[in-house]
Amino acid sequence: MPGRTPSSPSETPSADATPAGQQLARLCELFGQSLGTPCGPRDSLFDLGGDSLTVTRLISSVHRELAAELTFQDVIDHPSPHELAQLVGGAGRPPGDSP
Repeated sequence: MPGRTPSSPSETPSADATPAGQQLARLCELFGQSLGTPCGPRDSLFDLGGDSLTVTRLISSVHRELAAELTFQDVIDHPSPHELAQLVGGAGRPPGDSP
């Protein structure tokens, strides 16, 4: 749904000091920077108006900031920071490892 309102600030993971919580908070920031609007952990990139250029910017930012390589399909299949954090934190591919 284009024009959807991002998750409320109470849903932001900034209070979670664990490494996983910090990574999720950083992904929310990277999603927001790529979209130009705040993004909560369960907000879909595409519901907030993201497109293929947004995906490309996000992939680049995640690689630069979190040292994780994602594919375009990874973002299509995991369009929220919460979902992508699970991929990056668990089964994500390290830089240089091709799918």
